[in-house]
Amino acid sequence: MIAAAPAGAVKINAARAVAVFGAVLLVLVWVGIVASLVSERRRVVVDARADTANLVRAFDEHIQRTIAGLDQTLLYLRAEFQQAPDRFDLNRSVANNVILKRVSVQIARIGADGWLADSNVPGFQRMDLSDREHFRVHRQGGPDQLFVSKPVLGRASGKWSIQLTRRLVDGSGDFAGVLVISLDPNYLGEIYGSIDVGRDGAIALVGTDGVVRVASHGGHFLGQSLEGGVLRDAVQNHQAITLEGHGPLDGTERIISVRPLPSLPLSVMVGRSKAEVLGVFDRAVAWHLIIGGAVTVALGAALIVLYRMVRA
Repeated sequence: MIAAAPAGAVKINAARAVAVFGAVLLVLVWVGIVASLVSERRRVVVDARADTANLVRAFDEHIQRTIAGLDQTLLYLRAEFQQAPDRFDLNRSVANNVILKRVSVQIARIGADGWLADSNVPGFQRMDLSDREHFRVHRQGGPDQLFVSKPVLGRASGKWSIQLTRRLVDGSGDFAGVLVISLDPNYLGEIYGSIDVGRDGAIALVGTDGVVRVASHGGHFLGQSLEGGVLRDAVQNHQAITLEGHGPLDGTERIISVRPLPSLPLSVMVGRSKAEVLGVFDRAVAWHLIIGGAVTVALGAALIVLYRMVRA
């Protein structure tokens, strides 16, 4: 016959089994909590990436409509000029255009000699603008297309603006000057600033040259150039991307989406602070830890009671 195990040994083995079972159960609880947190963090980041991609698409469409509308005005004014250059009256042509007054700081015509010939700025004075990029690019010839300048401080208006320009030609097809709409970057900046992308979020319009045309942070980043990196490469190559990285101008870690504007050397950029995005996740971590701690204490207390009952 096999001798029966002493009662004390049975109780010890049972107690050990309870202890092992309890330890395994607690490990499973915390593995589940960690897995849930990992999944939650991934979901928060994925949702934020989708949000920035949707926002950048919406701003892309808005800026396209804005610039297309201003370009149509330039084309209309050009057609008027070419019909009768000697009788062309810029101020009369734009007098009733309310939208132009709201979005621009100046509408002007530069003569073929590079001197300011006409402007809707009251009391404007003729001045030499032949050194300006938006004049030189048209005087040099090339394709007939809209030119969007870097932000410049207007000599006639005295304000920062982005020059949208079209080439003028005379009846013989020779260069006759440039038509200019000076877009107020604050107009777009105020619209971008009204959209909630968080305290450290950012919205910007950037040229393929890497220079910021418009920014939601007002004039702080206006005219600054993106440093080299993935964002600069995407803007230069006219690529649409979404990534996580440090802002090239202020170093803030963001989730950033970039989308190029078709047929224009511009890209829209939307970024949300990663720290602010993960703030939701941080709150989830706190709740998971509270719940996990409560479960651990309750389960531990129950196991201790069971362990003592078995040993008794």
